[in-house]
Amino acid sequence: MALMQDFSGTCQQQHCSLIPTDNGALDLTDLPTPLLSTPDLTDMQQTPTSSTFSFPMTADGGVLAVPVMSMVKAFMGIAAALNVSDNLWDPSYMHVMPFSTSIDPSLPANLRPVAAQLIIPHHPALDLLPWPTMREKLICTLAMPSKLRPPVAREEDDEGRWPSASGFGTSSSVGQSKAITQLVQDLDDFPEGGGMIVHGNSVAWGLGNEYVEEVWEVRESFYRKWWFCIDEKIIAQSNRRRKERGLGRLRLTAQ
Repeated sequence: MALMQDFSGTCQQQHCSLIPTDNGALDLTDLPTPLLSTPDLTDMQQTPTSSTFSFPMTADGGVLAVPVMSMVKAFMGIAAALNVSDNLWDPSYMHVMPFSTSIDPSLPANLRPVAAQLIIPHHPALDLLPWPTMREKLICTLAMPSKLRPPVAREEDDEGRWPSASGFGTSSSVGQSKAITQLVQDLDDFPEGGGMIVHGNSVAWGLGNEYVEEVWEVRESFYRKWWFCIDEKIIAQSNRRRKERGLGRLRLTAQ
């Protein structure tokens, strides 16, 4: 009985809304103030948020190991060092590299132009490949009429013409744009086992040791498509890297 009296007294002091008024209706005037409502999902999505993240998230290759990002970063560093970035994104552009007077003297020997780069028109993307033998073979192969090339390097609109001297250093040259596009796509095809891996500097990118050929590796899908420009040294080097990860040797055909 005492408990009921205490409860009744408490309700009277607080004007408890559960007690009917004289006319039989509930008194809703003294209900507690409700909590603030949760913002609508649409409003939350439209509300701008501040973020402290920036891209790239870190320059430490040992913390964020994304193979395709490492490869692209290395290629762009090489392009800047060789001063060939300006027309890199035009697949129809061809040039010949200037003689070594304009080349960064700190570049390792494997990135210095071979004879083919100095005398045969080619796309700047070929200058970025870390192996001199691969650059030379690709430049010479793509200089041939389309019908004489391996299927992966042929053009759909080429009629077997040799590049003309008037096309040097311009975007009007014909005969390589489709092959260059295919090459770049295969370099970027990591989900299907394509591309290259640059092991580079596992501490920081600033030291630039991703430029030397010994830290690069070709992957199997790329090897199967572009085998004609890959020599035994590149294969052996790539197989050593694969063995470190418990993988088998490169194969031209799937098992």
